[in-house]
Amino acid sequence: MRRTCCFCSADIASPTSASCTRSRAGAQGAGGSTERVGAVAAAHDAAARLRRGVIYGSAVGVSIAGYTLWDAAAVTGAGRTPLGHFWASLALQTVMLAGLALRGRPAPRILREEARRHLPVAVAVGVLSTASYLAILTAYGFAPVSVVAPARELSVVLIALAGWLLFREPHPARRLAGAVVVLAGVALLAV
Repeated sequence: MRRTCCFCSADIASPTSASCTRSRAGAQGAGGSTERVGAVAAAHDAAARLRRGVIYGSAVGVSIAGYTLWDAAAVTGAGRTPLGHFWASLALQTVMLAGLALRGRPAPRILREEARRHLPVAVAVGVLSTASYLAILTAYGFAPVSVVAPARELSVVLIALAGWLLFREPHPARRLAGAVVVLAGVALLAV
């Protein structure tokens, strides 16, 4: 993976460095100590990671909006049944992913072992995700997409709360505040 300096966007050779030699030397020449430069570089690296996270997160949001509108149009506008649209989507995904699955190399031993060990969980996830997708496709027939789509994202609230309650993730106040905001947004869209 190519890494670039958070100060000047130059390529970085060292995997442990957050800035290039030129930026560190410039900061030191300007009266900065190595420790201060390291702290600044770490802060800039964190800011760069945050920026990348926001960019990737936004791309995911746009993708979700795209397939949500596509699904709603297929079920409501094109007249497909939820089950028919599900099977068409599954067939398309199978074709798209077949190239990866059929590259000619057998699955590594560890992959087969993990698949065997977690088979019950994988089957449960497969059944539950299929059921939830069919439920959403069916819901598009009963309510506008502007109500169904935000309600669908309540799963994000439940996951954030579960992360705090089950996995002891930090910042419960922020999680609860975010959950309240999302719930209020869904309620406002529903009225």
